Parts: sequence; C-alpha cells; structure tokens
Amino acid sequence: MTTLVGCKTTKLIDKEISELHKSCYEYVISHETSKASTFEPEDYDETLLDAFSKESLLVANTIGQIDPITKLFKEDKFNDFSQFRTYQKIINNITLAELEVFSFTSAIRCEEDKMEQLAWFMERLESDASSKNTVTGILIDASANIASAAIIIWAINGNTVRQLLGVGASLTQIFLNLRGRSITYIAEVEHPVNILNEIFEGEEWSDYVPVNIWYYLDNRSPDFTDRSIKVLLMDSWEEYNIRENKSLYLSSGGNYTSQQLRNRASMLEQLASYTELILQDLLKLRQELEDYIDEQES
Repeated sequence: MTTLVGCKTTKLIDKEISELHKSCYEYVISHETSKASTFEPEDYDETLLDAFSKESLLVANTIGQIDPITKLFKEDKFNDFSQFRTYQKIINNITLAELEVFSFTSAIRCEEDKMEQLAWFMERLESDASSKNTVTGILIDASANIASAAIIIWAINGNTVRQLLGVGASLTQIFLNLRGRSITYIAEVEHPVNILNEIFEGEEWSDYVPVNIWYYLDNRSPDFTDRSIKVLLMDSWEEYNIRENKSLYLSSGGNYTSQQLRNRASMLEQLASYTELILQDLLKLRQELEDYIDEQES
C-alpha cells in the first residue's frame, strides 16, 4: 500500500510478519513456585538479620527459601546429613531461579532483536528509495541545464527561457529529493504476548511473567523505598511517549515505523536489564549462605 500526501509517502511493507516474535516466548521456562508473602524484614529472626543483607532476604523470600534457611540456622553446627540436604535444596532452588531469569530475559531479547532487524530492513528500504530519487533528480537537473544551454545558443535573447528552465529544473530536483527523503515504510506487526503491557498495566500477577520475577520487580528497590524497580522501569519508558502511544506499544499489535520499532526494542532491552538485577541478589545470597556454612564448619 502506498499513500502520497504532499511530499510525504508512506508504504506498507508487503510481507508476512504478523507473528514475528511468536517463537520467542514459546519455550519460556517458568519454575513453579507459590507467590511470595509480603517482605517484612523486621519480622525475621535476628540470626537471619545478622547473617544476611536485606537484598539477600528479599530474594530468598522471592523464591520461597526463607523457611528452609531458617530451619538450617536452627542448628549450631553444620554436620548433619539432614542439614546438608536442606542446604542442597536451597542451592538447587537458587540455581532454578537463575535459570528462570536467563530463560525469561532470553525471550525478551529475542523479540528485541527481531524488532531491531525489522527496523534496520525498513531503514534500508527508505535509504535506497531516497538515493534512487536523488539520483533521478540530479539527472533531470543536468538534462534541463543542457537543454537550457542549447536554447540560449539558438536564441540570443533567450534569457527569460533560460531562467525559467533553470528554476524549473531546480524545483524538479528539489521536489524529487524531498520526496525521496520523505518516504516512510511501515510494517504491520502483531504481538499478542505483550510483555510491555504486562509490566505497564499489570496490577496483580502476570499471565506471562514468571511469578518470582514479577514479585521481585514489584518489590525490589535500590533503597527499599516505595519506588520499586517496576516503577523506575515505567518512568524510564516515559521518554518514548508510551502513554500517548498505548494503542500501539501496549496493544496486541499495529503499524510500526522503523523508529517506533527501535523504541519498542529499547524498552525491551531495559526490561531485560532490570530483570537481570535479580541475579546480583541471588549471587549475594549464595555468598552469604556459603559464609555462614564456613563459619559453622570452622
């Protein structure tokens, strides 16, 4: 489809891309777990508060490991087989949580890459169209000037004709160059699994974001204030005018320009990066748990 308005041309890419990102979310691994309880550090045993940071306690609560860790800490010495089994289960659940994060962020980055690739393809089409029209304009301008020169030789008093031809040729070149630069391609893209919408509009639990990740984004903040990672993430999206374009970015699909595709890709990249912050806290939990075990064995 081609639409011409003044010097602006919009073309719809005639290509099947409606399910561009479908395969990305097809095999997301979600570790089955119950929803975590509200995080209240002051309710925890003082032994835990002394051994673990708030970040570690939050992520332990996120993956349902507060009770097993508390059970482990009730013993004075780490020398019992049942203690070892409890410890091993905690480590296994930390590993599963890490794999869940990798699985989810890989799916997000898969969609991000596809958006970037399509945007690049559209920009190449726009660049090629602009170059072709610019070259055409130059050729017409040169031809017109040659014709103008011939008329001048033929008619000594052809100044008026020469000026008209010169102006006409220049206007023709300018029009073609502007028309070439104003060609914009759009692509109809469907994304029935819209992770951006899940984060932006979601009030309770998500249908697509794994429970652990959803809880973490909704409860973790840099200084444990009311501004969670989820809130910080949505604030960072405001630069893309997401509220003014909710019918596109937060819907099941629509017509995208290359710039809008790049905006979507940037928002997906930010979501993946923020989600991966959980890995830092999981690592800290591992380290602090190891430190405790070393103390008990010494």
